[in-house]
Amino acid sequence: MNLASQQGKTWNICNIISVIRLILIIPSAWLLWVNHNFIAAGLAVFCYISDLTDGYLARKYNLITELGKVLDPLADKLYVGIISAILVYQGRLPWWFLAGILLRDFLIFLGGVYAQKKTGVVLPSNYPGKVAVALIAAAMMAGTLDGYFVRDIFIYTATAAMILSFLMYGKRFVSVLKNGAVLV
Repeated sequence: MNLASQQGKTWNICNIISVIRLILIIPSAWLLWVNHNFIAAGLAVFCYISDLTDGYLARKYNLITELGKVLDPLADKLYVGIISAILVYQGRLPWWFLAGILLRDFLIFLGGVYAQKKTGVVLPSNYPGKVAVALIAAAMMAGTLDGYFVRDIFIYTATAAMILSFLMYGKRFVSVLKNGAVLV
């Protein structure tokens, strides 16, 4: 398949990968719910790799679309939210960790929508945010596989990374509103 020929198309390989991730939330949640933890963990790894893959392909081959700007984070947020909620219900993650994830994502979403409406600028993700997501995924994986000591390390480091990335998003938000430009 020639990826360059997909430029400008709404439905490209990256958006299809995001839709597949959205669909895989259902079996992932069910597998976790019925304690098929190793299969659920394997599916989670597959979803994480597919997320990295679609992001890489979108940037490398300029396959970024307005639909993809919605689908990719939607798939990520729904996956993390639903799987984390199950892990909280099962006592594998603390409720405050899920609350922190949801609150941070909600505030960043609201800020991003506000900034775009006011200035037309879309706030990009930042490196600490990507690190936070990786650490959240690691905490979820450790919770799925009952690695409680390692899970706690990832929970606290993910929390620190979430706070740092939120502060950096806030700095970008203020910069965009003042200057109309995004700080790198």
